Amino acid sequence: MVVGTLRSVLELSGWMCGKRLAPFLKELVPALEEEGALRIDDEVREQLITMSAATIDRVCVYSSDTNAQVATLRLSQVHC
Repeated sequence: MVVGTLRSVLELSGWMCGKRLAPFLKELVPALEEEGALRIDDEVREQLITMSAATIDRVCVYSSDTNAQVATLRLSQVHC
């Protein structure tokens, strides 16, 4: 559930890298919930807003696909 939510947040944030995204998750997640763009329970919210930049980057592998960034989730390496 956390991985799917992270993917949604990454997409809504314009695919920010973990280093840029992690510090803003405490503000971004409630804002997305308020706008109705994100619906999550308390446990997932807590896991998401406390996720480190390194974990975000481990979960997502960025690759270039005709000048667009596409994130591929590596579900087997998630340690959330």
